[in-house]
Amino acid sequence: MRRKERGAVRSPRAPQGGASGGRRRAARSARAVFAAALALMALLSAAAPVRAQSRLVVVSVLNGALQVYEWDGSEIHSRVLAQEGVVRPSIAPSGDAVAYTHSVGDFRQTSLWLADLTEDPLPPRLLVDAPALPPADPARQIGQFVWSAAGDALYFNTTHGLGIETRPQNDLWRVDVRTAHVTPLLASGEGGNMSPAPNSVWLALIAPGRYGDIPAQVAFYNTQTAEHVSALRYEAVSSGSELPWYPSVRWLPDGSGVRLAVPPPDWLYGKGEGVVLWELRPGDEARQLGMVEADFFGLPRFSPDGERILYVQRRTAPQQNTWTLTVAAADGSDAAEYIRGPLLFGSLRWLPQGERFFYALSDAPRTLWLGQVGYPPLRFPASDVHISALMWADAETFVYLSESDGRYTLAFATLGAPDETTPIATLENRPLFDALRP
Repeated sequence: MRRKERGAVRSPRAPQGGASGGRRRAARSARAVFAAALALMALLSAAAPVRAQSRLVVVSVLNGALQVYEWDGSEIHSRVLAQEGVVRPSIAPSGDAVAYTHSVGDFRQTSLWLADLTEDPLPPRLLVDAPALPPADPARQIGQFVWSAAGDALYFNTTHGLGIETRPQNDLWRVDVRTAHVTPLLASGEGGNMSPAPNSVWLALIAPGRYGDIPAQVAFYNTQTAEHVSALRYEAVSSGSELPWYPSVRWLPDGSGVRLAVPPPDWLYGKGEGVVLWELRPGDEARQLGMVEADFFGLPRFSPDGERILYVQRRTAPQQNTWTLTVAAADGSDAAEYIRGPLLFGSLRWLPQGERFFYALSDAPRTLWLGQVGYPPLRFPASDVHISALMWADAETFVYLSESDGRYTLAFATLGAPDETTPIATLENRPLFDALRP
């Protein structure tokens, strides 16, 4: 089957000219698109074969209640873990526990808890009471939290304030999930937003700085040796709001370093030379890979192997609503235009493996498209599914939330058979969820 030539792929247009000629051209176009779609589906199946069904764990938070759904290969089993106050869940790497933040009713995430997911579970237990951390601060909340690779600890940072007055403290703490012993690791201002390396001891820490005042910084922290090294300092970037701007960080597959894209501080306002592509490794000098003219609302995202970037070309005018989706090498070279259209802000995502990616259009934000250079876009996971949220349980299994007639359906499928879905639950409101295939 012939592969489609590299270059821009646009939505099919209505045929022009006479009726019979138009029908012939439309037929040829339909056959070409259908053939390319079959080729892409074959590629999907070859690249991600469906593995034997195994345990799938999904936890959801709806109206403050925490519920777990487990697939054993033949049916779904569910139970409620906590009745109220749950805000954000995160499943342990083993799939045998879930950590979650808890609110007392005023939306402040003041504590961090652990719930057991084993067959004979213990009651949920408190791990961290944020206001009681030394020095005591009644306005302190749990910020971000991530699991250690071994699943024996949680690393977290804190915030201060409420609502729009909430400010990250850029600190770092560790709590042992067995003993609930809390250890301070980095003081306020020394840490940042965490990005853990895959199966490694390193954390990348991003402190966003303050636009026009305090520089931003990317640093590394070794969770075994407590080594803390600065890797990159840059001028804080304006987000156009009170919220700080953070770059999208991609760890290299071996956990040896990260790649990220950083725009000039005033890039949102059309000022600066270009978006710089960086590679950072603990203990090494920062290495500039290249530079691209990417739009602020479509900044480069590195592929899972770190070798490609996906971005939107910079618009020539703020009111321009036609965007150009582009794929290039990690240094910005070998750029190939993929599609032009009204792309949805923030919708660009790579699949967990390979060279395929997702995007959505602003005129149909719940419709996902699967793309790859050389192939036309393909609806994902099926033509009649409108996705509100999607999460990967592993590199092959995805759990998604779809909406229809005001009701939400939580379901899962695999890349090898994306249209063969298994429903998990039907819900009255939109939940927040996490998923893992241990």
